[in-house]
Amino acid sequence: MLGTEKKVRALHDLNRTDEGQSDFASDAPAKHDGNTPALWVAFIAVIVVMVAYFAVDYKLTNLADTVKTLPALETKVGVMETDLAKLKDLPATVKNMFISDQMAQLSLMMSRLTANLESDDQKAVAAKAQELMAQLQGMLAPAAPAPEAPKAPATPEAHQAPAAPAQ
Repeated sequence: MLGTEKKVRALHDLNRTDEGQSDFASDAPAKHDGNTPALWVAFIAVIVVMVAYFAVDYKLTNLADTVKTLPALETKVGVMETDLAKLKDLPATVKNMFISDQMAQLSLMMSRLTANLESDDQKAVAAKAQELMAQLQGMLAPAAPAPEAPKAPATPEAHQAPAAPAQ
C-alpha cells in the first residue's frame, strides 16, 4: 500500500473490523486488469484457427476426391485424342468416298458402253478399263466394300443394233 493510504487508514481506523478484516477492500469497486481483453483475443484466435482448420480439411477432401478421378479422366482424354485424330483424317476420307462414288458411276457407264461396242478388241480394252477402275476404287475405299460394277450382258449381240459392214 501507499504511504498516504496507510496514514488515512490509521487515522480513521478503517483497517480493523469486528472480525479483523479490512472493511475498505470490500467497499472498493472491482479492479479491471489486462487479462480480460487478452482472454477475448485468445478465444477469437482459437475460433479463427478452428475455422481455418475445417476449411483446409474440406479443401483437402475435395482435392483427394479429384485426384481419385484422374485415371478415369486420363482414359477419357485418350479416347478424345483418338477421336480427334480420326476427325483430322475426315476430309481425306470424304474426298476418297466422293471419288470412289464417281468411279462406280464411271464403271456403270463403261459397262453400258461395253455392251454397245462392236469388236472384240474394243470390248477387251473396255473390260481392262473396268478392271482398272475397280482396282482404283478398292484403293480409295479400303475400309468400305467397293460396289461392284454391273457385269456386261452375257450376249451383248442380243442387245446391239445390227453390225455395220466392215470397210
